[in-house]
Amino acid sequence: MNHDGVYSLLNQFSIWTKLQTSIVWFLRFNTFILAALKSSRSRNITRGPLRVHELRHTTHEIVRVVQELAFAKELELIRTGKGDSLGKVLRCTGYLSPLRKLNPIIVDVILRVGGRLQRASIGYNASHPVILPQKHPVTQLIINHYH
Repeated sequence: MNHDGVYSLLNQFSIWTKLQTSIVWFLRFNTFILAALKSSRSRNITRGPLRVHELRHTTHEIVRVVQELAFAKELELIRTGKGDSLGKVLRCTGYLSPLRKLNPIIVDVILRVGGRLQRASIGYNASHPVILPQKHPVTQLIINHYH
């Protein structure tokens, strides 16, 4: 995914769904241009209306980019650390991260809240919510969308 293009789009929208759809169209256009440059008639080019899986993938990518921007130090610690979880790495290094009390875990390259709720009879996304930075425009868009 082209981080520069996506990053430039993150601050351009005031509605979450418009941001999502714009990034899906941006990614489709990127795929189309790359296929044209390779002079191939790729059948992987998606045409027609947006699909649900594209929106889910885009949401995942937006969250990943935002986390890479906001929590770069924490992600670097987990990549270079030898601990199993980011919570252990943050406690061992003495780095006073705002995430340390959340016992964060990384699932599919996304930071999530860890903890003891895995045995609870609630959904995975409810027991391990995604961690978003407090004062980021994307966080505000998501909050406004769901409330």
